[in-house]
Amino acid sequence: MLKRRAVMNPGRVEGKWDVSPFGWVEDVRKEMPLLPKKVTVRDVTFREGDDCVGYRVRVEDKLEMLRLAVEMGVEEIDIGGPSMHVHQYELGKAVTKAGIKVRKTGRFFANNTKDFKRDVDMCIEAGSDNIRIVLMYLNEETIFDQLKAFPAMVDYIHTQYNKEVAWGISDTPRASLELSMKVYKEGLAAGADKAVIMDTFGIANAPTMKFLCTKIREIIPSTMNLQTHCHNTFGLAVANTLASVEGGANEVDGVINGYGDEAGNASLEEVVASLEVLYGIDTGMKLDMLNEYSRMAIEKGKLPIQPHKAIVGENAFLRPMYVWAGIDMAKESWFLH
Repeated sequence: MLKRRAVMNPGRVEGKWDVSPFGWVEDVRKEMPLLPKKVTVRDVTFREGDDCVGYRVRVEDKLEMLRLAVEMGVEEIDIGGPSMHVHQYELGKAVTKAGIKVRKTGRFFANNTKDFKRDVDMCIEAGSDNIRIVLMYLNEETIFDQLKAFPAMVDYIHTQYNKEVAWGISDTPRASLELSMKVYKEGLAAGADKAVIMDTFGIANAPTMKFLCTKIREIIPSTMNLQTHCHNTFGLAVANTLASVEGGANEVDGVINGYGDEAGNASLEEVVASLEVLYGIDTGMKLDMLNEYSRMAIEKGKLPIQPHKAIVGENAFLRPMYVWAGIDMAKESWFLH
């Protein structure tokens, strides 16, 4: 017999949603011992959106979107690689000048081992509050070369700027487990502050992401944040992100409406709604603002989404039976009734 927790089941919230109660059954929860109580959702819209073919947003419009996102609860964004792309450098500067209170992540690739100080300096000039170092998985030899230079990179960021360093290996699911574990162990030894797992090409499934996060959790301290970044090549970015959380990730990347290169990224609205409603995990987001943020992104970027898009699509909660009865559920809210 399935055991229920001795707490109120948040799967049913009067006037908001009514989802499966099994998410709070003890037998189900015990399969997710690493599930965090709170997950921070980092908004990557302002970088990945630029890589989405047909989606173009001016800096002024990005600032308007960002103000809304911050009001919704976004605490951190990715401004991209200021040393690699002028428009990402300018975005970081513009956010700082506008006085918008949000943490900004700048990144660079560790295979540029000779000029890493320039990369770091430009990230800081662009207003980065923390820096992500991506160790590029091209082959094992290049990873070893990057690992040799990695301690100097961390030291430079810490001693010159006193900024937090996040690190991870790109395309983690295609690297060998031994190589990945070496990267995370040596990154930890170098004094980096946050571990990141990146499914750069969207080629993992949910069990893989959960497994990899679990293995990384075995290496890093329990107090260290673990972040995940998933692409949607097989339509699994949201599922893979949620599986990462089950594996112990407590920071996840999301893009409004799933915009991004190729098939896009994990949809921020789907990730937030799933974590809050299906897992009972606090994201700090105002769920009733997801539709507004989605609509603004469509308006500014002039790239529509399909009507049947989950959570924010026009038809997301519109069923024929309601139409026949004259009830427009699409105008009610995104919440499940």
